[in-house]
Amino acid sequence: MPPSQSVLLVEGQDDEHAVDKLLAKNGLVRSFDIQIKRGFDELRKSIYSEVNAPERQQVGIVVDANDHPKRRWQSISDKLKEANCNNVPQDPTVGGTIFAGPRGVTVGVWLMPDNQSPGELEDFIVGMIPVGDHVWRLARE
Repeated sequence: MPPSQSVLLVEGQDDEHAVDKLLAKNGLVRSFDIQIKRGFDELRKSIYSEVNAPERQQVGIVVDANDHPKRRWQSISDKLKEANCNNVPQDPTVGGTIFAGPRGVTVGVWLMPDNQSPGELEDFIVGMIPVGDHVWRLARE
């Protein structure tokens, strides 16, 4: 199978499942590859080669912010700068961070849960549960 023009880098399998479910829920078909990198460190190490792959036109990166979103952003942006991305914003953008990388590659970064706050994929998912949902209350108990 030839390399994809568009790829989404994620930390783990749960991220891939969440993306696929969100696409399906919204009636969208996946038009990109998802590469599971088995953790944040492996994902960071792959940024240079993914952004600079000759066939690449779009690279998306989804990572958990965890307890320190600013540190997580700095870690990702440092690797993007090493990958010849000269337009990396100093801070992540509230609605999602998208900028031009080398050779016109579009790069997008999302820190779970909301590109600003501490947290992870699970916090993003919980944020979609309607207020007063009875099943969620039972699940928490």
